[in-house]
Amino acid sequence: MVLLHGLLGDRDSWRCQISHLASHHPDIRVIAYDQRGHGRSDRGCILSNTLGQLARDLDAVIDMTTPTSTMSPVG
Repeated sequence: MVLLHGLLGDRDSWRCQISHLASHHPDIRVIAYDQRGHGRSDRGCILSNTLGQLARDLDAVIDMTTPTSTMSPVG
């Protein structure tokens, strides 16, 4: 499960939900990260703060945190 915070938030926004999931559903892997320019992430270039870049960042987070051996094609 990937948790995305809203504008002006950070990954700590999900603290209670992550705690609940960890204690009641230990089989669920939870990924929460600070989006570009939020929380403890780097600000980056002002020109890179776009929805498209946030989508590419999310894609990179999923690629880095999802084992490829468990992925199967849908169809």
